[in-house]
Amino acid sequence: MALETIFDYLAVHLRERPDAPVYLHDGGALPFRDFQHKGAKLGGALKSFGIAPGDRVAMVMQDSPELAVSLLAITGIGGIAVPCNTALSHTDLTHVLSQSGARVVIISVEHVETLSLIRAHVPNVETVITTSEKKPAGFLSFAEFLDAGKPAALGAKEGPAFLVYTSGSTGRPKGALHYHSDIPFIIEAIGRKVYEITRLRFRKQFCIPDRVRCALHPPVRTPNAGRHRASLRGVSPDGFLRRSGRVQRHS
Repeated sequence: MALETIFDYLAVHLRERPDAPVYLHDGGALPFRDFQHKGAKLGGALKSFGIAPGDRVAMVMQDSPELAVSLLAITGIGGIAVPCNTALSHTDLTHVLSQSGARVVIISVEHVETLSLIRAHVPNVETVITTSEKKPAGFLSFAEFLDAGKPAALGAKEGPAFLVYTSGSTGRPKGALHYHSDIPFIIEAIGRKVYEITRLRFRKQFCIPDRVRCALHPPVRTPNAGRHRASLRGVSPDGFLRRSGRVQRHS
């Protein structure tokens, strides 16, 4: 089976190890089966809300299962995910949300106040969905939005998947489009070059000893994995792509 998109990787896991964890977090683990089901439901909810292929959906979220599910859902229905750096200033975040043309923004509880303050300056944002249990007026609940969704087929094969912005340290943040065909390249580049993973199928769960991690790549632990953990912080997937000529600047 050719692994051409992230959904091909997911299909392998769903077939061979559906109850294994794709995401470990403080509250437990999210297994592949639930990951796919929640992604399909969120994708269906976004489609019913009018999100079509090519539409941008931004995320201002801390690392969490909801972030992983959102990425899967948005890209799975052909939308373009715009993951935002949570350390951006209000000015830069306003620029990213405006310049990206995001119609929907999904936020975690930590960023409710920020979105409340800048929302009036981003008229293109039609809807804000929050994981917070206490949602402000005009915001939608992530849990309620997810529950209302009818599962959609996930599996976009072509076109852009992500619009990733720079940190803005040398000026306004700039967007770079990453295509569905780029994602397996990132997986292979980081898996093979950083973690020295050489086998595609699981023999045992690989888990980086940090608070949370998402692991769609089917890895196995290698003797040198720990040695490379610190160096991963300096590795940019965008850098891998730029060196290979696979990044398209967004203007």
